[in-house]
Amino acid sequence: MKTTGKLIIFVFAFLVLIAGAYAQSPREELQQMVEQLQKTPNDNALREKIIKLAITIKPSPAIPEEANRAFVKGNVFQKEAIDISGYELAISAYRGALRSAPWWGDAYFNLAIALESAGKFDEAIVSLRNYMTSVSAGSTEAREAQNKIYALEAKKEMAVAKKNPSLAGNWKVFVNGIPQRAGGDAGDGGRWITDFHYRFEMSGHEIVAYKVTDSDPNNIDKTWCRRAGGAWACKGDEDIFGRFSADSNVIRGRFLYHNSNGDIHGTLSDSEIRWDFGDSDYTSHETLRKQN
Repeated sequence: MKTTGKLIIFVFAFLVLIAGAYAQSPREELQQMVEQLQKTPNDNALREKIIKLAITIKPSPAIPEEANRAFVKGNVFQKEAIDISGYELAISAYRGALRSAPWWGDAYFNLAIALESAGKFDEAIVSLRNYMTSVSAGSTEAREAQNKIYALEAKKEMAVAKKNPSLAGNWKVFVNGIPQRAGGDAGDGGRWITDFHYRFEMSGHEIVAYKVTDSDPNNIDKTWCRRAGGAWACKGDEDIFGRFSADSNVIRGRFLYHNSNGDIHGTLSDSEIRWDFGDSDYTSHETLRKQN
């Protein structure tokens, strides 16, 4: 029994020695993972594993000369860039450096700056997160990178707002290219009785529209105006007109003016709205243009 026990111990030790002889070192594992990432560069989970493994290796993995060359070129392109094409050269160079050294934190940081300059805020944020993985959690570098991400998020929101300007403000009705005026053609066989415009208030994509009267009605006793105790909408009066939402270039909602209640639907292009609204007894078609 003792002999058998010693044999088992010997065989186990022998197997351990063999396994140790064939086990990959961290550097060998890193190289294998880098080669795999080069085949699947969009594998962000693998990229993160590479960065985390690299920071455990002491001394740190050497930066390949081809990566350093691309990095230096990227710095020059970034410094000398005067337009989007220059920033694109920098982006390409930094990505070239990261193909050979995907654990290199400085390359991720500089790539993020180039991407920001090119207006590619989402990609810049991803690159900064990779940079954060390469530095110590809670470090000054990590804090600064996180703050930079917040700033990029704000810039992205501003860019979206600039591309899709708010509908809030004043809108004037036009009929056949002519602005609405008291006595003018209302486009439905009738005539306008006052001058007016719409005022839009926005909360996200939701809009509340008010009809604002800009002149007293024609040929009425002014005592009928609300300011004199009457029921007529006169100059300065404002009534809720409708509630609707704007999604891309489509506008839809409800017409709520006075005792009427119906659908509003239309389209938005640049600074012009074309919509239809009304109830079962009344339908109107209007073109609105935003006023300064």
